[in-house]
Amino acid sequence: MTKMREIARQRTVTLGEVLMHQPHAMNETRGKPKLARSLLQPMPLIVLGHPFGETLQEWQTGVPVDCGKPWQREAIDAAVKRGPHPTARAAGAIALVHEDVAYQIKAGFSKIALWDDIKDNLQPTFKISPVAVIPQAGRRGRIILDLSFAVRLEQKLIGQRKPGAILQDAVNDTTVPLAPKKPVREIGKVLPRLLEFMAGAPAGQKILLSKADLSDGFWRIIIKEAARWNFCYVMPDPPGAPIRIVVPSALQMGWMESPQYFCTATETGRDFIQWLVDQNIDCPPHPLEKFMLPQDLVGTIGPDEPAPTDEADDGTSSINVYVDDYILAVVEDAARTLLRRITRATLYGVHSIFPPPEITNHKGGKDSISIKKLEKGDATFMTKKLVLGFMLDGKERTVRLPLEKAEKIDTELQRLLKKSRVPSKRFLSITGKVSNATRILPAAKGLMTPCTRQCEEPQK
Repeated sequence: MTKMREIARQRTVTLGEVLMHQPHAMNETRGKPKLARSLLQPMPLIVLGHPFGETLQEWQTGVPVDCGKPWQREAIDAAVKRGPHPTARAAGAIALVHEDVAYQIKAGFSKIALWDDIKDNLQPTFKISPVAVIPQAGRRGRIILDLSFAVRLEQKLIGQRKPGAILQDAVNDTTVPLAPKKPVREIGKVLPRLLEFMAGAPAGQKILLSKADLSDGFWRIIIKEAARWNFCYVMPDPPGAPIRIVVPSALQMGWMESPQYFCTATETGRDFIQWLVDQNIDCPPHPLEKFMLPQDLVGTIGPDEPAPTDEADDGTSSINVYVDDYILAVVEDAARTLLRRITRATLYGVHSIFPPPEITNHKGGKDSISIKKLEKGDATFMTKKLVLGFMLDGKERTVRLPLEKAEKIDTELQRLLKKSRVPSKRFLSITGKVSNATRILPAAKGLMTPCTRQCEEPQK
């Protein structure tokens, strides 16, 4: 970020211009809205000053994709006949996918084609993978494109459970990695970094926690137009209905390269947020800050020259991003300015990478910061916050599993201990859950060694 600091010192412009706060200023700098082809639109200061700035600018016309050689017609026909994953064929799942695809089409993330209209003139990159719906407790199912699913020859014998021969390897297996690898590695450091911050924060001080989620996630980054046919899937429809093919125009959940591309953008946003905070920039009030700040700080503006304070009263913070969640931990300063600066830096920082619809002219689109999650209070600064599946307490300096999750793990362990044999899938599931829990109890990791070794054995 050194280059960004030099640019900031040399420019004699208003803070509103630097942050692209005014819609007309942002549109003039980026060009006319009708020319924008992506919801990823990094502001000029990031393009000029961040190591990934020019890369993000290039991705505005789509990220590069190489999913391997064209498929043979036999594999394509077999994949179309196979259709959606069984989890997407239930009545409730069909309704969910239809609702989701309708929004995608309205927002410009996908289009639909009839199979009969395109089957005789397919694009060279045309590939079909099954769409699936993953159940989630207490929430709507999660829709993913199963790009790890190989195309197999259909078994002709009724009742034959052994899978047929592979006609075509899965898209993920033939994908050539092109995305940057370094940014996505940062997500593994988020929880340890937060725990280290909690342990090292000044004694007697409350740690305030916030989690600002992005909406639409991977869909905010498009792929090159010719490559979009790599990610097609059959729409789950009632039997007898014409076969419809969904053609996405954006990154898909389920593709091995999606996290790498997306994390490059969100980590760049995190760097810009950190830079704003480090430079002690007091950004203008933001329309969404009311969902994060205490009400007496909303809309306030700091003095041009803050009064000097003792270094011990300066406060401290930890600014992180986990894929599409910006996770903040703050010990407020004595003058009560740090929380406000970090809140506004985060909101402007996200919009500096993924601007709001009134800037991108995205008809029918959502704000890049999830308004739904803001209204639920997820981003409100509090001493207790559920973060990455763990309950953090910034007052007591503790971390634990949520009670409901802990009880489910305990119940499953008690049941398994009464059995002499356990299905492999069930054993892998509980091993994964307990292993995840040891992230907050490092001394327990050694206890998982026998289970881990068993998981590595060939399944029977």
